Amino acid sequence: MRPDLQKKAKLHQLSSEQLLGINRAFFIDKLAPREIAAQFTINRLLVYRVIKGFRSKSGYCEALQAKEQVARTKMEATVAVVEAFISRDQHIWRMSQITDEVKREHGLTVTDALVSRVLRGRFGMRYRRVQHVAFTGNSERCLALRQLFAERLLHQLQKGTRFLNVDESWINSGDMRHMKWRKKGQTNSISDKAIQPRLSVIAAIDTEGEAYLSLSIANTDSDTFRLFIQKLAKKLDQDRPGWKEDTTVLIDNAKYHAS
Repeated sequence: MRPDLQKKAKLHQLSSEQLLGINRAFFIDKLAPREIAAQFTINRLLVYRVIKGFRSKSGYCEALQAKEQVARTKMEATVAVVEAFISRDQHIWRMSQITDEVKREHGLTVTDALVSRVLRGRFGMRYRRVQHVAFTGNSERCLALRQLFAERLLHQLQKGTRFLNVDESWINSGDMRHMKWRKKGQTNSISDKAIQPRLSVIAAIDTEGEAYLSLSIANTDSDTFRLFIQKLAKKLDQDRPGWKEDTTVLIDNAKYHAS
């Protein structure tokens, strides 16, 4: 058997765009199957199978184009979700995090294979073992920075400055208990009922004890954070019209806070 016919052709590995290109090259450009095989880096047997499928099925090209559009939509939705995770500095532990989020946000069902292609090909990510490092929150540098911040904060408070701290978190469980007493030999486990979808929380608390809270089921990104800040400003305008003169807003350096 000739070398170009030895390997079994795998039709499912071709994209809809490639299938359309093969048919276009044969029926419109009048290229020979050997030339088409060389152009698309496939064997000649696969070219014959694609052409045969085109001749035997009505609406073949339309079906391929529709399939390609669905695939493109799923790809774009997956990319958008991964970009949102990255902008929030949110860890991606499992591909199911992405597939579930695409389903919730866009109503699309995507495969782990597609998610893997996006993570690896589009973002250059790899699935690697986590390296545990020592917590540095109490290092000499961090302690010195916190002390310096406290000194400046107290100085500004004495001048009458009002600080408003804004931050966000989420709630994904209805049971916040982490420890309990038990007798020797008893199990120490409790059933955990997850909250689905999880609740996203954005809170603003000032040094006078005033608190402003937002609850939603949408993941916090630059758009939801901007909306919260806009609503917060309108609320402050109503409660304290001169708040801009004596209030300093504190926000951490999360990427979507500055975008």
